[in-house]
Amino acid sequence: MIDQAEIHRKARSKDVSERLEAINEFHKYFVLFPDKKQAWSDLRRLTKDKDFSVQITAVKSMGPAFPYIPDKNQAWAALHKFSKKNHFYLRAKAVKAIGQAFPYIPDKEQAWSDLHRVSRDGEIEVRNEAAYSLGLAFPYVLDKNQAWSDIRRLTHDKEYSVRWRAAEAAGLAFPYIPDKEWAWLDLHRLALDEDMIVRMYAAINLGLIFSYIPDKKRACIDLHGLTQDKEECVRRETANAIGLAFSYFPDKEQAWSDLIELTKDPKREVRRAVAKAISLAYSDAPDKEKVYADLHQLSQNEERYVRRIVAYALGPTYPHVPDKEKAYADIQRLTQDNDGNVRRRATRSLSIIFFQAPDKEQAWADLHKLTEDEESMVRMETANAIGLAFYHISDKKQAWSDLIRLTQDKESWVQQEAAKAAGSSFLHVPDNKQAWADLHGFTLAEEGQFRRIVANVLGSSFYQVPDKMQAMEDLLKLTQDKEEFVRWNAAEAVGTSFFHFPDKERGWSYLRRLILDEDSVVVRKNAAKAIGLAFSHIPDKEQAWIDLYRLTLYDDEFVLESANYSLGQASIFMATEADNKEEFKEEIKNAIDFFERSSNEETYFNPSSFCLPFYRSFYTIAFEKTESEGEVQRYLAEAKSASKGSKNKEKLLEAVENLANALSEAQKVKDFDATKSDLKAYMQYCNRAADLIGDAAEDAPGAASILRRGMPIIGERIRDIQEKAEALCKETRGTPLEEFGLATYISAQELPTHDPLALVMSMGSMANSARVLCEYLPTAKKAYVCEQLDNLPGMELSEQGAAIARVFEYVQENIHIPKVQTVHISETEHEIVRIVVAQISFELTESFPFVLKNKDEVKTKVFSALDIAKQDGANIVCLPELCLYEEWIGEIKGKYPDMIVIGGSFYKDNKNICPVIMESDTDTPYQPKITASPFEHGTMGPRMISGDRIYRYETRFGKFVILICMDFDDLAHFFRETDIDMIFCPSFNSANERFHNEAHSHVERTPSYILIANTGLHGGTSIFGQLNNNYFGGLVDGGCKKRGDSTYKLCEVEKGQEEVIIADFNLDHKGAQVPTPSNLNKVIKSVDAIKKIPIQPDRSKI
Repeated sequence: MIDQAEIHRKARSKDVSERLEAINEFHKYFVLFPDKKQAWSDLRRLTKDKDFSVQITAVKSMGPAFPYIPDKNQAWAALHKFSKKNHFYLRAKAVKAIGQAFPYIPDKEQAWSDLHRVSRDGEIEVRNEAAYSLGLAFPYVLDKNQAWSDIRRLTHDKEYSVRWRAAEAAGLAFPYIPDKEWAWLDLHRLALDEDMIVRMYAAINLGLIFSYIPDKKRACIDLHGLTQDKEECVRRETANAIGLAFSYFPDKEQAWSDLIELTKDPKREVRRAVAKAISLAYSDAPDKEKVYADLHQLSQNEERYVRRIVAYALGPTYPHVPDKEKAYADIQRLTQDNDGNVRRRATRSLSIIFFQAPDKEQAWADLHKLTEDEESMVRMETANAIGLAFYHISDKKQAWSDLIRLTQDKESWVQQEAAKAAGSSFLHVPDNKQAWADLHGFTLAEEGQFRRIVANVLGSSFYQVPDKMQAMEDLLKLTQDKEEFVRWNAAEAVGTSFFHFPDKERGWSYLRRLILDEDSVVVRKNAAKAIGLAFSHIPDKEQAWIDLYRLTLYDDEFVLESANYSLGQASIFMATEADNKEEFKEEIKNAIDFFERSSNEETYFNPSSFCLPFYRSFYTIAFEKTESEGEVQRYLAEAKSASKGSKNKEKLLEAVENLANALSEAQKVKDFDATKSDLKAYMQYCNRAADLIGDAAEDAPGAASILRRGMPIIGERIRDIQEKAEALCKETRGTPLEEFGLATYISAQELPTHDPLALVMSMGSMANSARVLCEYLPTAKKAYVCEQLDNLPGMELSEQGAAIARVFEYVQENIHIPKVQTVHISETEHEIVRIVVAQISFELTESFPFVLKNKDEVKTKVFSALDIAKQDGANIVCLPELCLYEEWIGEIKGKYPDMIVIGGSFYKDNKNICPVIMESDTDTPYQPKITASPFEHGTMGPRMISGDRIYRYETRFGKFVILICMDFDDLAHFFRETDIDMIFCPSFNSANERFHNEAHSHVERTPSYILIANTGLHGGTSIFGQLNNNYFGGLVDGGCKKRGDSTYKLCEVEKGQEEVIIADFNLDHKGAQVPTPSNLNKVIKSVDAIKKIPIQPDRSKI
């Protein structure tokens, strides 16, 4: 709790110690001061204090306070002046503050000039601060080459402490330096510095910026050398660096060996770092079976500190372990270890993998037993584990009982962890009556954290509580709690729960008290927020409005942001209750005004950043003139930026965009007799808007209601379009567009302007239908159609109808819809599937049907590729088109019973067919080729007979289809937005670029995998899948991907090479994980362990 009056008194006290106490409060909590003008005035006065210790401490505090100081020009002038002071210590503290404040300094050019100047200061302390400040400021400095030169010069400083800070700054600056080749040499040199702290920072830098380093092999050598450094801090940070950068290492085997060697390190902090590094590195290890064998062996090591490392690492690595039963057995054994720290870490790992455990009943039995462990830290970890796993535990009654028992544990840390776990598990308890009785008891606990948990539970789950009157009384009591942090949570919980309160008068009376809480800014802020959430259900709305308005008189940005935002919400509610159009318009204007005031407050998260442009765009669409289109687009751009990461905000934004598009189109109408085919193109925008309004209504009722109220206004502007529908229907009778004309007429007449949700009745339009059908055209044939549809907005209306008609005619001539037949062999049993695609060189005879010229040589190559796949534990192998003889199938099935072999293809009865070779009780049909390649058409002689269907194979290794060569080009698009895991494309094809473009386009639209196996004569064998582009650098370094290729082609074999590509594909997570989670334990790669292996057949067998 900030007592600003008391801190103000201390700032003016004659007692030096009290003035220093005041500065400490400014340093730590400036953001929380209600009156920041007064706070800055006090701090500024203290920077001029006669006592030197007070003065330098105040100058130092300006750095963290700077973002929140009201008058930044004045604050910057003071820092600039202090950076020139005679006393070196004042200069040093000013320079440090400049670095911290740099992003917020109004005159960055002068600030950079000051840092450049002091980097040559004669005093060590000043150069120390200058070095690090240059690193902090580097992203904002225009002359980055000069800034790097300054940092580089400081890394050569004679004083080791300056070199420390310069090394740290170099790591901060490196990602932003234009010439990384030059800068890398400076970083490399730091790894060899005589001072251990410099070498430590060199290790830290290598881990953080490894992906930017041009010479990764040299960087790996540097890290390998640092693992053997004599200093603990260097080895510790080197282990951390290896874990962070492992995916980019060209030599992963050496890096893994270094980590295993470091598990033997005598220093505990080094071993802790190794445990985290192993957890991070395992998913990128090329041979997971081999590296897991290392972990399994280490789990039985006689040294307990080694077992602790493995116990920690097994949880994060478990999803990537091939033999999960073995890994689970290791975790289970370690939960019974004689060392308490091993058991605690193994329990943590058990909580991470619980939902994937092969035997959840046994896993639960293990957790239940651990609740009575003799070590309190194990019991604490077990409570946390039960909370995380609660949803997946079968015996939830016993699990809940265990948690409640642990809340009575003799150790307070166990009690608190169990209470948190109980709070997060409440929703899933079968007997919520007993569960609520248990949580109700928490309200009487002495420990404030227990009471805070009850407030949080009620805020999120009030509707689940059986005794809502008692729950309401508990929550209202918590709003008066002695602990400020309990009141914070209780205040917000009142807002989210108010709708369910049985006595809203009583609830409102308590909510009013909260806004008068003089002891806590955060309580008042949350109370203001609660009023906004509850406004539509508050009995005395007039008083609620007055109370919110009073809060806008406070001089605290957090309270102002929240109060104005809630006034905006209240105005939106009143707009939905308005009796007429003018009143409706006025309330929307009021809301915009309040949202604007709220957005002007600089707080960490300001919801008005979305609401303001959202409602501005709506207002402009509904009430302003047509010339305001540019203004609407500006508002929408602002809202789009603010809506990132919020599903419902994005839905509402899309709704407004659709309404804007509808009006934009409608306002172009000049001659309705010439439209014919434009009507439904306009209406599609309104259809989509209504759909989105419905989707968002539950979680954003105010905004959804406003959109509903605005639809009649928009309807007035488009009603004349409906009159055109009848004329359009009459004119299209007897023409190829008759069906479209009739559908347009019916949809238009069914479109009620008073009810946006009914707009979903009017689905599709000629233009929209054309766009949908065009998605089913091959990529190479889309150019004409796309050009026509993209040009529609710029055409006259008479031209649009003719253009759409031409599009439909073109689509009808070029579309080919195949039959699809499902072949169910098995349910999918594997989450991770290892797949191999092979590229071998061979030639075919000149006459149809084509066969291999050198049968024995090719057979040896095929079986060599299959041997590699078998040795590497592959589940599926795909061979190129026309590389097989039918007589080899039995031998393949006998030698490789555990794999599915997509056998390329061969001709039989003039059909080009691909066998699916596998052990199965189900009759597995071969996939015939449907679209003949040019060389298969024939002129005078026989030609290929086309198949008539695509088989959809459902197997234990996933669901896939096989599209042979040209079938991929022609038919792949029919499998977009389906549940197909993989498309295999055996081919004998030179058009790699076209095929690869289609594959990237497909994967970009539909998270799935495409695997192309081509002949070595043409190259281009490749795999495609969505993967975060942060991993592309590692693929380039590993020889899989070309530098500069931003597509989802993850690996390719070059022309003339005979190699296999091997990779692990995640069938549960086929999309790219963007952004990468901050919690590295949650990182999931769709495609992993990618590598290429040369095919080296035994020539003696040929």
